[in-house]
Amino acid sequence: SYSIAAPGRLALPHGVLTIVPVPDGFECRGALCVRFRTGGERMLTGGVHRALKDLLQAAGVPPWLRASRPLVFDGQGLA
Repeated sequence: SYSIAAPGRLALPHGVLTIVPVPDGFECRGALCVRFRTGGERMLTGGVHRALKDLLQAAGVPPWLRASRPLVFDGQGLA
């Protein structure tokens, strides 16, 4: 896993992750950590915990690309 400050930039194996503040973005709670999928991740969205696999499928992310997408976690979990 990698640590990153907000705002900040982090060089990763497949490119650079840049975190910038935006008016409609989420509020970071605690330190940010970047990891890649290991399976079984869940995310709170719309007041409901959902499987990240289902969210990625709904977003149209092909299965072979899902493991290479960085996941950002804050003090509350997957952001």
